[in-house]
Amino acid sequence: MAIDLRRPRVWAAAVIVALAGSPTQAGEGGSWRPRLLHFRHAVIQAAVERAVLGAARRFQDPECQKVLRDFTDAKGITLAARLEERRVTLAGFLADLRFVDAPESARCGKRTSAAFTEPGSLVIFVCGDQFSDRAFSLQRAAGEVVIIHEVLHALGLPENGPYPTSDQITARVRKRCVV
Repeated sequence: MAIDLRRPRVWAAAVIVALAGSPTQAGEGGSWRPRLLHFRHAVIQAAVERAVLGAARRFQDPECQKVLRDFTDAKGITLAARLEERRVTLAGFLADLRFVDAPESARCGKRTSAAFTEPGSLVIFVCGDQFSDRAFSLQRAAGEVVIIHEVLHALGLPENGPYPTSDQITARVRKRCVV
């Protein structure tokens, strides 16, 4: 999915994220906090943080981790193998990710997505309002599934065409990760 670089705030966030250093193994300790950037309100930031931390907890379950073997990148390599190639644990990979509030993006404005990224990108754009608005039901498991879905894309999973659809990816995440 394309990132709208005509939006100055989104462009600035992407540049800042690209220039920021990455602590490859920072997710190993018990005090890890997700990197949340450019959130307009503390309520929105807290809602997204809960979803990311919940997704990280779900990923600790071996059954949920199987989703990394269920999908491949564009070269046919499983996402689990991609992590091994990077020589990083899943927790370390999560620590490398940046979550950026993107309320000005067309996708958030039309409410067609709750979050989005490009395969292989360490930046996940979130529509923070949807995580904090109870009407969208992205509290708890639903929001955590959205985050896990986007983490799979960050690991290299493409979507649509010859690849799984968004609905297929989400269904598999629910099957593996939501008990």
